[in-house]
Amino acid sequence: MVPLMKPRRRNLVPQSPEKTEWNRKAFTRVPFQPCLFWKTPLSHEMEAIFGTLHDVSLAQECARAIFIFFYGLAVLRISGRRTFARWSALDIVVSIIVGSSLSRAMTGSAPLPGTVAAVAVLVLLHLSLAYAVSRSPALSRVIEGKPIVLAEDGIIDRRILHRNLVSLPDLDEALRERGLAGLTEIERTQKVELEPSGKIMIVRKERG
Repeated sequence: MVPLMKPRRRNLVPQSPEKTEWNRKAFTRVPFQPCLFWKTPLSHEMEAIFGTLHDVSLAQECARAIFIFFYGLAVLRISGRRTFARWSALDIVVSIIVGSSLSRAMTGSAPLPGTVAAVAVLVLLHLSLAYAVSRSPALSRVIEGKPIVLAEDGIIDRRILHRNLVSLPDLDEALRERGLAGLTEIERTQKVELEPSGKIMIVRKERG
């Protein structure tokens, strides 16, 4: 019968408290802490002025508001007048995304450099699409749509009116804005169109 070998006992040497603490820190995963600015010589100064993500004081939020105000003004000037004049589907989408992104950056819910870069990319994309739309009528119809005739020669197409969610009071208001007496003078119009921007345009009949 083969005798069983006894397991060899290790001599456990107690470690010092300093070494135990060092081992614990060496194998502890450090959580990722997002930083507001890239590590540059000016990063500490910029963080002192604008704060960090989710850590913004009252003065830093005011500084962010001043910066975002002038940055948004510059964005509007660069993007052109059509951003706040025509209000097509393209302009509305860009305006909503830019406004939402800048507001989150102002309160510290989003990183300021990333938001500034993303808004710049959106503005460039908007300018590129606007340039393409202005050069291509086919692309303009796809992106912005085309006018829809609601009434012609004084006859209202109620089926088209209901399909585009335009009520008779809306049409009456548009007629009164053009100096007509509402629906009672619809026969004085040659064409009533719903523009891609949502405005109702009135074309009067020429007086003979």
